[in-house]
Amino acid sequence: MSNFYSKIESILSNSTFLKEFENDIKNNNDRSLFHNLNQTSKSLLLAHAFKKSHKNIIFVTADDKIAEDYLDDLHLLVGEENAHFLPDFEVLPYEQRSPHFMIRAQRIKTLTATTSAQPAIFTTSVRSFLRKITDPKI
Repeated sequence: MSNFYSKIESILSNSTFLKEFENDIKNNNDRSLFHNLNQTSKSLLLAHAFKKSHKNIIFVTADDKIAEDYLDDLHLLVGEENAHFLPDFEVLPYEQRSPHFMIRAQRIKTLTATTSAQPAIFTTSVRSFLRKITDPKI
């Protein structure tokens, strides 16, 4: 399946900013700092890093709404099979109710994708990222 990033990649290859970013990826520079970027620019950088590194990328946002917004951009750029969202349970610990079945299904789908051999981009909120996940051996 063709994705939008493949169509604009030749145009983006002329960008000096993306060339510097690509060099950081190639040199395994994990301390790059980029600021004052809008949502689309961040999504484009994530897609570029994903295409050049062929590794899993975890993108942590302030909340689930923002993570879902990035997911929409990433679906367009890299395809639905390469971008996943890990939602929070939206239930407080020790609360006497279960998370909605759609949230549980989405979490299972995303956590299953993390164990596959195919690299992908995973978006999630800080709250969901910090939640303890049961060991797969259990």
